[in-house]
Amino acid sequence: MRGLLPLMLTAVVLSTACGDDDKSPTGNGQVSGLVAIASANSAASVPVGASTTLPVIITRSGSFLGPVTMSVTGLPAGVTASFTQAGGVIPEGTRLSTLTLTASATAVPTTTAAPIQLVATGQGTNPVLQNIALTVTPSTTGSMAITAAPAAHIITAGQTATSTITVTRIGGFAGSVTIGAVANAPAGLTATVATSPITGNTAVITIATTTATVPGNYALTFSATGTGATTRSVPITVIVQPVAAP
Repeated sequence: MRGLLPLMLTAVVLSTACGDDDKSPTGNGQVSGLVAIASANSAASVPVGASTTLPVIITRSGSFLGPVTMSVTGLPAGVTASFTQAGGVIPEGTRLSTLTLTASATAVPTTTAAPIQLVATGQGTNPVLQNIALTVTPSTTGSMAITAAPAAHIITAGQTATSTITVTRIGGFAGSVTIGAVANAPAGLTATVATSPITGNTAVITIATTTATVPGNYALTFSATGTGATTRSVPITVIVQPVAAP
């Protein structure tokens, strides 16, 4: 299907102890469930002194329905990670989060991509891992960074969603920025920018579907360009669900 990019998933069967209350079909005092995590991109880059964002999606199945705690390991020196939810805890009933990676002004640029891991854990479960190759780039003259919030949406075909793109100008760049058209969009999905180019720091993107949009997971990419500045891109993942039967 054109425009449909499957997300990279890592999944593992989880076991949660439940004492004497044996609800397992195997009768061994264990409840089995499945959890998967995904980032729309297996690679990311962040300039020194700026941030980048990645969408995160949690899928629970089986008997595991509880909160999931997200964390990131292997970060280069000077780089920190945060999530939409406080403490990185995605509550029960919630599937989406945005991972923000921030490189401080003293972060050292990497010569090769650093292998970091997105980690998800639930109470009494084994961790689930997603690998991401992170590059820290120098803060050169005429540069910028862009982030998206939220970086993931779940909508029903025919609905719309909005995200805010934030532009951080660095390295002396002070010009206007054009938010580029969406890439990897399927038929029936459009994205419009309220104002472009922008002289400020934010732009609102409206993502619209029709009832004919084919359900699926779509990894969209938006670009930001400015005269004399390094072009940047940011991913936004949209999960389109089918219209409920009448």
